[in-house]
Amino acid sequence: HMIRTSEGGDIQSITTQYPGTWDPKHQGNGFLIEGTVVDVRNQTIHDSSKHHRYVAVVINIDFIRNRKFDQNGKELDLNFQTEKIKSTGYINKYDHKQLDDPEGVSIEQFCSKLGGKALPSGYCDQQLSKLHPQVKNRLEFWGIATTMKPMQIAKGQKLRVKTQGDSMIIESCSVVQQHAKNYTGEDVLGGWTSKITSAPKEDSSKPLPGQDKEGVDDSEWD
Repeated sequence: HMIRTSEGGDIQSITTQYPGTWDPKHQGNGFLIEGTVVDVRNQTIHDSSKHHRYVAVVINIDFIRNRKFDQNGKELDLNFQTEKIKSTGYINKYDHKQLDDPEGVSIEQFCSKLGGKALPSGYCDQQLSKLHPQVKNRLEFWGIATTMKPMQIAKGQKLRVKTQGDSMIIESCSVVQQHAKNYTGEDVLGGWTSKITSAPKEDSSKPLPGQDKEGVDDSEWD
């Protein structure tokens, strides 16, 4: 695989010549990942017919979890507290007990889904020396450039990523708001998913369906 590297401003650009047709497979429910961004670059795959442009985000991993869906295909919001906090009987003194995440995925398990390494073979092999296991707990994820570039993801941000199936291709991602947690470990300002999934509020000044036809003869709508 021929790889071409160039520097443009602060962002590195890498182009990988990919034999045949680029068609990443995305079987499985996918993963939910959280971690801190340590690098961002432009990544292009040039296959036999065209260029496929991505933004590659390199992340120091905090956790990886399996995504879960109900029988109707609706994703389940699996809130999990990483630790159980129990009062010791003293004022403001608590015991912290780490809990095992039932949906937790180890980095080794994640890599096994990609073929045993942090990136599938031939994607961008030169990057493997900068990722797990050479650099512990560090992985990278690729999102479609037209979707990712407007987000202006920067080093140091805490990011949550959902993958397309059991892959390192990004389905959606969001910057995690850094704010205090209350004593139960819950987010004080609410879950991050509400910021993504909440639909825009309807403009109450807009007419309801049918109202905008007032004063128009019925025959004109036949």
